[in-house]
Amino acid sequence: MTKPIGQVLGTPGGTIGDVTTDAGRIQNGARGERLTAAVLDPLALREGGWTALHDVTVPGSRGANVDHVVVTGGTGGAPGRIILIDSKAWLPARYWSLGRFEFAGLRPTAHRRPRTLDMAVDKFVAYLDQRGVDSLIAMPLVVVWPSHPGALSVARLRISRALAITGDDFAANVEELNPEPADPAIVAALVPLLKDGSQPAPRTATPRPRCEPIQRTAPYSPV
Repeated sequence: MTKPIGQVLGTPGGTIGDVTTDAGRIQNGARGERLTAAVLDPLALREGGWTALHDVTVPGSRGANVDHVVVTGGTGGAPGRIILIDSKAWLPARYWSLGRFEFAGLRPTAHRRPRTLDMAVDKFVAYLDQRGVDSLIAMPLVVVWPSHPGALSVARLRISRALAITGDDFAANVEELNPEPADPAIVAALVPLLKDGSQPAPRTATPRPRCEPIQRTAPYSPV
């Protein structure tokens, strides 16, 4: 039996300009989101693919967003999984944590530990619970791309309730997230949160090309 093709919804990097006026940060941030989308989207636009949503409002927040939300599984009896992903573009360095402090090489840095995902997990759990949607929230990911040529490592960077991973490692291992057709009830609940207001397109037999190369509602699950 032929499995349906997944969906890609939203615009990666669509609202970075809403949170900063720094041209360099906008350019690097948008590039990081587009690079992650370029890894996620091909696994949606194939037979049996998942659904990838880009630039999604965190429900119940004051305008916070998650860069990417992936919905996979849930059509075969088991609850579908939701994977929250933030994309970053940082200067090449070895990023690591010691207690509550973060470092880039030997240099302390105070702003490299993303906190949006920590808050977003609880917000998405509550949002889906209120709608009676059966799903699991998997361990969120922070995907870090180098903003300039050079080596970058986040293997020893600790982020609350999330896993940091380089863009190269993410691209090499993304299939381990088990892309599967998404539960349409989960997708329908998340579509109103898209920043660009896009809607699912009618199902077609072939994917459209893109121009750029949890039991009762959402309990938290680190898998």
